[in-house]
Amino acid sequence: MRPERKSMPRIATLLLVAWACACSAASSHDSLQSIAQWAYPQAAPGKPTHHAPDEIIRVSDSRRTFRYKDLFGPDSGATDWFPDSHPPLPPIVAHGSVPGTESCGGCHGVNGEGVPATAALAGLPRAYMLEQINAFRRGLRGARAPESATFMAREAKAVDNHDIAQAVDYFSRLAFKPNVSVVESAWVPRTRWRDYVLEADAGGQREPIGQRIIEMPVHPADFEHYDTHAGFIAYVPPGSIRRGARLANVGSGSVLACASCHGDHLQGLGTAPPLAGRSPTYIARELLLFASGQRDSLNAAPMRQEAEQLTLEEAISAAAFAASLGGEARAEK
Repeated sequence: MRPERKSMPRIATLLLVAWACACSAASSHDSLQSIAQWAYPQAAPGKPTHHAPDEIIRVSDSRRTFRYKDLFGPDSGATDWFPDSHPPLPPIVAHGSVPGTESCGGCHGVNGEGVPATAALAGLPRAYMLEQINAFRRGLRGARAPESATFMAREAKAVDNHDIAQAVDYFSRLAFKPNVSVVESAWVPRTRWRDYVLEADAGGQREPIGQRIIEMPVHPADFEHYDTHAGFIAYVPPGSIRRGARLANVGSGSVLACASCHGDHLQGLGTAPPLAGRSPTYIARELLLFASGQRDSLNAAPMRQEAEQLTLEEAISAAAFAASLGGEARAEK
């Protein structure tokens, strides 16, 4: 056993310690969520703003315009600032299916790029996506938290197989384009959750990063209008990418190298999904959910076993390295 494992408890150990110290009968998953609040998106509302229904909305990198009611009205569907960047949208991706369901593009983006609160679907194997839909329907994913996953569980049960097939076929054929820059920094903006994304507090205060990933939109105002084209910046602890590279390529102790299942450069292998260039917050959160028993499916057992052996630092490092592949990565002093 490597020396750092003696001083850095595994995720499973953190669960037990947090549970033992809790004053209420919270589950181990609740305890882990309290340890890593940065990974679990919250729907905290922002300061109310007032807009006329016909107010014209623009974003910095698109020539299109929308009326406010087209973006936020009850029949708005998925916002598409760049219609020439993807094939024609299936109805389920553009508008949803049965009444009361959300469009796939409304949460995952019409290009399948995702956000830290939702999966990036572009380029995922078709069989993998169908397996996850089945897991959501059977209560093996999204049974309790985070809220974005419980929402997906409800959607999966409401949408029929025909619409699911259309969505899966569409997203699996898209080429994934990384949209996150990974920055190693000991100090990060002080943030809070707002509508499932972290935003910097007013005043520009900074604080130590600790054992966290702090991921935010590059242009918050554009993100608020459903434009993720500019992408995200993810701050990670110093040394994370180097440590993650070792985990991915060599492993650690009894933990297998990530590449042994997810392929060279973490581009995916068989039904094991690609990880390269995708949100580090999302990847880290899924590792925490695997470790706490909140993710399961037909082929999930090996991943659960690996995640249970990771330390929180290792989970963060693996996610940081995966996200850095194919995108921009740098270190700040």
